[in-house]
Amino acid sequence: MTEKPFIDLEYAVKAEQALLTRYGRFLKEGEVFKVTGTSEDDAWGLKVVFENTDRSLHLPMDVVLVARENPGLTRDDARAALVDFVDYFFDRYFQGAREITLPIDWAEFPFGDHKVRARGWEQNLKLENAADRLLAGESIDDLKL
Repeated sequence: MTEKPFIDLEYAVKAEQALLTRYGRFLKEGEVFKVTGTSEDDAWGLKVVFENTDRSLHLPMDVVLVARENPGLTRDDARAALVDFVDYFFDRYFQGAREITLPIDWAEFPFGDHKVRARGWEQNLKLENAADRLLAGESIDDLKL
């Protein structure tokens, strides 16, 4: 018997919809959440990307619970704790005028009875793409920023 994925498509869609519902009043046109999950023998993880249509805002965050750091944690408990941490982060992010960030490198966060590892960084992929195109020799007039 094969094990169900840590986050299947149905769960991911429900999580994305829950984030949109909870934080919709803070969102600008075209901003969305994308949720995926991973699991390994010793860890469970979520990746949440918050971005806008033109990707001038791209905020990926990774959150992980390592089994040996969280003894007795079940798969379902891990999923619930990670979703709660994501909710906690975005609540602070939006209440803090989008100025709250996670570290670029993995950091440990005590969270309830758990030790969550998280990282995240805000990027402007639209601008990064334009810079790459300029470096490749494209004219600034052709960039259409």
